[in-house]
Order: sequence, then structure tokens, then C-alpha cells
Amino acid sequence: MTKEQVLIEMDECLDCGSVSGFEEQFENLLKIYNDEEVSLILAQYLMEKYMRFKADGLASYMEAAIRMRPNLAMINHPENPLFKLAIIRGSKDLYDCYMEEAVFPFLSNVVEDEHQDHYYELLSVAEKMDEMIFQNYEPRIKGLHYNSGVKGIERQDRISISQEDYAIIENTMEAYNSIVGRKEILEDLNKRIEQID
Repeated sequence: MTKEQVLIEMDECLDCGSVSGFEEQFENLLKIYNDEEVSLILAQYLMEKYMRFKADGLASYMEAAIRMRPNLAMINHPENPLFKLAIIRGSKDLYDCYMEEAVFPFLSNVVEDEHQDHYYELLSVAEKMDEMIFQNYEPRIKGLHYNSGVKGIERQDRISISQEDYAIIENTMEAYNSIVGRKEILEDLNKRIEQID
């Protein structure tokens, strides 16, 4: 099987909510690529599929993958692709999954004195990425980037907007949710560091 074939099969598993099917396809990826490549492929795949309303479901797929191959989540620490995915998307669901399935088990085998350093490393990466992403946001202005309802088609409880405008509004909401999610992630990492002091 090629990578493309595996990803197509993964799409089908996502569409029908089959975690066991996803695990089977993930196993196929592990036969084709080394762990570092699989970690990156998985992060890219989840990045493409991510929408806020799918976050919980995608976290269950990430959880399954990490449980099958725990070291995928610690490759290139703290610059791990799965951690960076959670930061880029501002997904508290993916972040919580990463922490529960990768970081906490890792820290359980590490001397307590090193826990704070580990969290600081994650925080440093998260802050840099947050700053970089935030600098790339651009304003979206009604009438310039999108329009509101189409005249003459409105009903009392609904309005019609063009698909292009809908896509812009949808992307704006995803960006907003990402900002809020990254804020929650940074707060959580800071709280964990403070609890160790």
C-alpha cells in the first residue's frame, strides 16, 4: 500500500467514525515509514482534517496512534509535530490528548526535578508559535472581505449568504477559536510550571 492509499482509507475511517479501522491503517503507515516520518504524516493528516467541531473525534484518533506507538509523541521534543499541531490549531482537545497520552507517561519515568524543565520547553515552543501565528492574522472587514445576507432572500429567522462569504466567515471563526485555544494551552502550561515551584 502507498501512503496515498492509506490516507484514503483513513478518510473512510474518519467518515464512519471507525477508530479500529484507523488503527489498522495507521499500522500500515508504520510498515512503510519510520517513526519520525509517521509522526509528521499523522500531524499533517490531522491538520488537514481539523475543524473545531471535529476536535474531540480527531483527538481520539491521535490517542489511538500514540497508544500504538508512544514514542511518536516524543520525537524531536519539544518540537514534536503532534504538539505543534495542537498549538497551530489552538486545539485544547488535541493538547489534552498529547499531555495525557505522551507527556504525563513520560514524566512518570523522569525525576521530578526535571518536570519543570520539560514544561518550560513546551511553553517556549508554544509561545514562539503563538507569536508567529498571531502576526500572520489579518483583519476581515464586512463589505470588503465578505458580505452579509443576500437582499430579497432573507426570511424572518434566516438569511442567505454566498458560499465564498460563508467560507470566509467559517475561516474567521476557526482563527478566533484557535486564538482562544492557544490562550488556554499557554495558561495550562504556565499553571503546571507554577504548581511545581
